Amino acid sequence: MATYRHLRGVIAAVAMTVSPLAMASTAAGSPIGHIDHVERHGGAVQVLFSIQGLPEGIVPDLASAAVSLDGSPVKATAVPASGGVDQTRRSAVLVVDSSESMRGRSFTEAKAAALAFIDRAPRDVAIGLVSFAHTVRTVHAPTLDRAVLRSGVAGLRLSVGTHLYDGVIAALSPSGARGQRRLLVLTDGRDTTRTPLRSVGVAVRRSGDQVDVVGLSVSRPDAAKLGSIATAGQGTLVNADDASGLTKLFREEASALAAQILVTFPVPDARAGSDASVSLRVDAQGTAYTDSAFVSLGGQRRVVESATTPLPVETSRRPSVSEPILLGAVGALGLAMLLMMAGLFGVFRPEQVLTVEDRLSGYGGRGAPVTTQTSVSVKESALGLTKKVMSDGAHTKLALRLDAAGLSLKAAEWVLLHAGIALAAALVGFLLSNGGGPLTVLFLLAGIVGPWLYLRVAAARRIKAFNSQLAEGLQLMSGGLKAGLSMAQSVDTIVREGTEPMAGEFRRALAQARLGVDIEDALDGVAGRMTSEDFRWVVMAIRIQRQVGGNLAELLLTVAATLREREYLRRQVQTLTAEGRLSAWVLGGLPPAFLGYLVLSQRDYVSPMFHSALGWAMLGLAAVLLAVGAFWMAKTVKVEV
Repeated sequence: MATYRHLRGVIAAVAMTVSPLAMASTAAGSPIGHIDHVERHGGAVQVLFSIQGLPEGIVPDLASAAVSLDGSPVKATAVPASGGVDQTRRSAVLVVDSSESMRGRSFTEAKAAALAFIDRAPRDVAIGLVSFAHTVRTVHAPTLDRAVLRSGVAGLRLSVGTHLYDGVIAALSPSGARGQRRLLVLTDGRDTTRTPLRSVGVAVRRSGDQVDVVGLSVSRPDAAKLGSIATAGQGTLVNADDASGLTKLFREEASALAAQILVTFPVPDARAGSDASVSLRVDAQGTAYTDSAFVSLGGQRRVVESATTPLPVETSRRPSVSEPILLGAVGALGLAMLLMMAGLFGVFRPEQVLTVEDRLSGYGGRGAPVTTQTSVSVKESALGLTKKVMSDGAHTKLALRLDAAGLSLKAAEWVLLHAGIALAAALVGFLLSNGGGPLTVLFLLAGIVGPWLYLRVAAARRIKAFNSQLAEGLQLMSGGLKAGLSMAQSVDTIVREGTEPMAGEFRRALAQARLGVDIEDALDGVAGRMTSEDFRWVVMAIRIQRQVGGNLAELLLTVAATLREREYLRRQVQTLTAEGRLSAWVLGGLPPAFLGYLVLSQRDYVSPMFHSALGWAMLGLAAVLLAVGAFWMAKTVKVEV
């Protein structure tokens, strides 16, 4: 027969807000009477009643027990709940967290608290033991053999994982289906499984078991979840800040069982099979302690949903995927994306014979090759669509950046590749998070920003390498001109004896010159692709000298000496500002990197920031301040040479 203890929800809510030793403070403050369990035996009803918080040495007056049904008094008798015959069966199950996070003093104190509960609990109370970590293990079903229980507690071992929800559900079965049944859960962390919190609450309410939860320094979001489980079990949540108080809490729980009173009253024939409000009063040292519950006086036990604070409703239940399947899916996805990209860019196509137009198109800068195929491939269709979407300015700018980075891809091809990488990154994040939104968005952003950063860094490095090789290249040209070589032959000397990227850029300029482009225009194209103002001035000087006459070899030597001095000064400035630039990178990257770490490892801790207007305002303000600080530090350490 179930009791509907409407006051339990209020007590649980209060216990969640008061600090750490809520049970102890309640006991030390004003005592409270509770109807813990109601059960029918034949034509009589037995009620387990307790007074929590009575001072040591004060015992209730059993003769003062009074019961009323819907306000009508009935004759009742009261005896201690322990040591009698034909008593209501009482059982308790200890549900202990044995995850790695309990290592050290926490686990030692938890085992000591469990042993204290076993030693202090009345001998007629059957005690069970369930541990949970990576798996849930029922160490012992409820038993009266205390030696077996002590051995089970001593044999508890730590392992990874925290299957808290599964542990609570599994502990409901060993408690049986008769008498007063209660669970005492001890944990220090959140659940690491995909078991929905709502399913735990439903299982607890259907079982009718009382669930008391002791949280060891749990966070506020985790405390709310644990509190919802305790509320579903009509119990209380105690958040203990220190493991040293666990033994005291468990002893008080055992003492509460020892102090229970069994009140028995007959069911009037006129009320048999009906529902009634049972009120019970017991005096202790001149003070009356009362409680009431709405119960069924029939023979069948019923469970009714509590009217207390509801459990959080999860909007969706994501499927649970095992780690091997997840890794296999990620690997298969990566291989599929690689094969798709390879097929898109023609890796698996047979070698085609290039026409003269196709060969000449490679030296036309950014012009599209002329195709003679009558059928349009998937790649060509995608490239054509991408070109239509892109504006002329964006196409030209991206093509210049690709040329500066030394990549042979065209602008439309790079856009398609970039989109494919972003999509693949989002899918990988979706699989790794098992459908989680934040990690998927994070991987999508990485897929969008990553290729762009790569292209930017690759172009900057190649341009920097070109500028550092410019003085040496001009000296080689000057030596060729002094030896009687023509301008084109001097450029060919750099192609044969120089290093990348200068040799590659001059090779391209020389090929354009052989196709009829003026050598000065070809070299000016190199300056444009490398965005090198120094080389642009060199080309201007070459054009003027060739038009008005003069010693071009000596001019190139002078320009080379000037560029060498500028490069020396530029490197010296880079060395002197290295510490400041590194500080700017560290200070600018640390806040977002740490935020990403919190999102991945402590999502519940940082989630309020993304679910409130104040949180978004703080994020926006932090982003603005971070951008201003990064801009200011970049301008401080940047020296124009």
